[in-house]
Amino acid sequence: MNVVALLSDHLLFTLRAVLGDDHRVVAPSVHGDVVRAVQAAGAEVLVVEPAAVAEAQWPALVDLLRRDSTPTVIVYTTISPPAMRATVELARVGIRHIILKGYDDTPRHFRALFDALAAEYWSSTLGERLTPRWCDLPRSARDAITLLFRCPDRVRDVAGLARMAGVTPRTLHRRLGAVGISSAKRLVLAARVEWAHALLRSGQLGVTEVATRLGYASPRRFRRETQLLTGLPPALLARRLAPDELVERLLARVTESR
Repeated sequence: MNVVALLSDHLLFTLRAVLGDDHRVVAPSVHGDVVRAVQAAGAEVLVVEPAAVAEAQWPALVDLLRRDSTPTVIVYTTISPPAMRATVELARVGIRHIILKGYDDTPRHFRALFDALAAEYWSSTLGERLTPRWCDLPRSARDAITLLFRCPDRVRDVAGLARMAGVTPRTLHRRLGAVGISSAKRLVLAARVEWAHALLRSGQLGVTEVATRLGYASPRRFRRETQLLTGLPPALLARRLAPDELVERLLARVTESR
């Protein structure tokens, strides 16, 4: 996710340490034009410390959040009367989360919150890379594939993808082959493995829990299919491959000639 952090240095350090490389954290100067910085970064999540934002910029920031519902706002703050007054003001524009320094900002709590948000804002890099290949497919097929990469847990096999596309699995396979996709099965597995990798890298879910999230009856099939596509079992996948390395490996398997 694109996370914009309007935080003082010590809170920013904690946030970066907790999130690691799993999310893109942009930390514009809180002394500059914070409204423009939030807009330019395309924030999906805004983590803001009220005391860090200059009082003169506060009305414009609140107005932006009132008009733009895109960023989910997390208030990350120490306890002080000014901070609480600002938090109340943000509550009027619909903040969803408040993290109190020293109380709620344990790594486990913070990661659980961002994992939940990531599920809402999941954006597949692999899907973005592959999109040009199916832009000429019928609308129903494009919509089905878009859903596959947006919600991999809802599309569990080729039959399900074909059903959403309104065609038979054989027809879907043929149409995908015409645009350079090696097989419908590989496409479905790749979308699910990419999402599983993101969940495993969070450190909050184990292999069994991720398999359950993806709808597998048992972790055994999840392990088998992941290894079939990547050459690695799920337990090693997150440790050995960075997200960009995984995407390149999946891209090669999904587009290779059979």
